[in-house]
Amino acid sequence: MLLCLILMRVFIEKKGFEEELQFSGSVSGLLGLLGLDSSEVLVVRGSEVLLDSDEIVQEDKIRIFSVISGG
Repeated sequence: MLLCLILMRVFIEKKGFEEELQFSGSVSGLLGLLGLDSSEVLVVRGSEVLLDSDEIVQEDKIRIFSVISGG
């Protein structure tokens, strides 16, 4: 029997690399797993900015960008 493991691809802009993770759940759960604060990043799937409560699945390709603020 051949098992195929599908991993979520996550690009973290601040760290400058892409990770493959076995994860399905909420955006806030993913950020917690990665040790990131939702007030400091934007999470994007395709061209859609996601909310903390949005569900993501292993097949998704996620990009995480740092939020820069100031005056």
